[in-house]
Amino acid sequence: MVNAPDPFDFLHRKLEQILLAQANFSNTLMDIANRTTHLENQISLPPPPLSSHKSMKLNLPSFDNIDPLGWIFKVNHVRNVG
Repeated sequence: MVNAPDPFDFLHRKLEQILLAQANFSNTLMDIANRTTHLENQISLPPPPLSSHKSMKLNLPSFDNIDPLGWIFKVNHVRNVG
């Protein structure tokens, strides 16, 4: 004669699996919370003020209203070389 599976044994095993999954999930959430706190507490330096950046002065030729294409060529040359 074959014994029928005990329904309470089945439910007990499933409950253990659920509790284990819940504990793993809780640990994962705690790890995420700890990492988030760590990231929030890191000191981040603000970018330097814009006035501290060195600006580069370009000596561009002045436009004489005669040769616009030649002037554009010269400006592009100064920009690419400078």
